[in-house]
Amino acid sequence: MKYAMTYKASLRDTDLYELFDRLGDAGRRENTFHDGWIRKHHDFRDLVRRDDVHFWALNGDGNQWGMFWITDLRHGAANIHFAMLGSAHPVSEVRIARFAVASLLHRMKDGKGFLVDFLHGTTPARNEAACRWIRKVGFMPVGEVPGAVWMADTERLEPALISCATRETAPEDWIRSAVPF
Repeated sequence: MKYAMTYKASLRDTDLYELFDRLGDAGRRENTFHDGWIRKHHDFRDLVRRDDVHFWALNGDGNQWGMFWITDLRHGAANIHFAMLGSAHPVSEVRIARFAVASLLHRMKDGKGFLVDFLHGTTPARNEAACRWIRKVGFMPVGEVPGAVWMADTERLEPALISCATRETAPEDWIRSAVPF
């Protein structure tokens, strides 16, 4: 199995629109953009094209399986967001996400240290499948915070699981294309 991460600069707007549509077709758009800010193709494109958003499409054997992006990259720490398209076997989704997390954490920046030392995420607590999934891809739960995420469907703040990943939780071995777990 060969995995690849395609950075946003190599993606056309039509590629982003297709990712957005496929996320909707998989029934995962509302969970991914639970705050309601991203509703249309152009909203998604505008998010991805922002200078402070680093976005990658995830490909397995040449097929698009998902995407992730980091925001708030400061002093080696960044917030990470994942969205899988449901087009791969769940084990393959875990493997490619592990590949992505480890690739980010072990990527050197101009030969002067690592690009990212610490990744953190915020997952709505009610999304139990996502809370289980993040543990499988190298994130350690730190705690649950009441009222940490806005949920557009209920129009209220709800609890979220806060988690983090480091080079210790996402070993460099995960970068290899087919690491059994």
